[in-house]
Amino acid sequence: MANKKKILKAIFTSSSLLLVIIILLLVLYANSFSVSSIFPKDTSYWNKILTGYLVIFSITIIAVLIFSRRTLLELVKANYWKSFIFSYIPNAIFSIILLLLIRFVIQGNAGLGIWSLISYMPIYVLFIHLFVVTQVEEILFKGLIYNSIVDRSGNRNAGTIVSLGAFAIWHFAKTGGNFVATLVYVPLRYWWNFVSEKGIPYLNKIRIGKVYPFAPTPRTCQAGAGQHFAWNMFIIGAIAPFRT
Repeated sequence: MANKKKILKAIFTSSSLLLVIIILLLVLYANSFSVSSIFPKDTSYWNKILTGYLVIFSITIIAVLIFSRRTLLELVKANYWKSFIFSYIPNAIFSIILLLLIRFVIQGNAGLGIWSLISYMPIYVLFIHLFVVTQVEEILFKGLIYNSIVDRSGNRNAGTIVSLGAFAIWHFAKTGGNFVATLVYVPLRYWWNFVSEKGIPYLNKIRIGKVYPFAPTPRTCQAGAGQHFAWNMFIIGAIAPFRT
């Protein structure tokens, strides 16, 4: 009993700290919209959107933390930062190269210019996407929401449907209310879920030393998070105006 109380206390303490850190970083991220020229000009609209998301996001995290303790324990047990280095980074690099090639095929040399934006991006925006946005969203939508549904229903399809739907709704306002653009996040969510559970087909057999960089990371979600980061950089580079 005493051991159980210690575990629950550790979960509560770490969860509360995590929530505070997430809120502070998201507030900083929202503020970046008003100080950086790489984001849309209508900063008041986007700041309202992010404020709304911040409230919804905080409530969602609290609810999931309460009802999915098993998933949290798995995350604590998992070698999180080892997965970050040996899975997140390789998947991010692989996906950036792949997106770069696709853009090059479509637009030629002009398509490569979107990546020059990264050099103009405020370092804390890059930092937040690398360590917070992709990490939190993958743990929330693939880890906590998906697993909490599967744990209670025993049905992986139900977990997948809820995860896909929640992720698309989450990005609806971020696409400016564009329903067609929002639908893109359904297959993206499915693919990142799949990669986290199964790894990248064929590539998951490749071993570098003792590491399989494209293997699944079901507990830490780092494989999907790395590809998520590459996608975020691609989108920012594709839609944001270049600084001169």
